[in-house]
Amino acid sequence: GVVYVGLTAGCLLAGYDLGAVLAAAAMTSAFMVSYARARSESLGFAPGKGMANVGLAPREVRLVILTAGVALAGVNLGILGFTLGLIVVLATITTIQRIVVTLRQASLQG
Repeated sequence: GVVYVGLTAGCLLAGYDLGAVLAAAAMTSAFMVSYARARSESLGFAPGKGMANVGLAPREVRLVILTAGVALAGVNLGILGFTLGLIVVLATITTIQRIVVTLRQASLQG
C-alpha cells in the first residue's frame, strides 16, 4: 500500500492527475485480490497456497508489472499510467476469478 500511496502522491506533485487516480485504483484493486483470498480461506475454502494460485495476476505478476512501470516512469509518465491501468484490469479480473472459485467450492459443499 505504501508504494501505491507514494505513486499517488508523486503523480499529484508531477501534475499527472490521471496517474494519481490510476495508482489509487490499482491499490484498491490489489487489496481486493488479497481480501478475496483471505475471505475465501476464512470460510474454509482453498486453504494454504491454493487460492494464491487462482487468477490471472497473482501478487508476483502485479509486482513485476508495477516494478517495470516505476522503472520506466522516468522515460515517460504515460508508461507508468499504462502499467497502473493494466494492474487495475488484471487485479479486478483476478478478484472475480477468486470469487467464482469460492462460489463453486461452496456449491459443491452445499
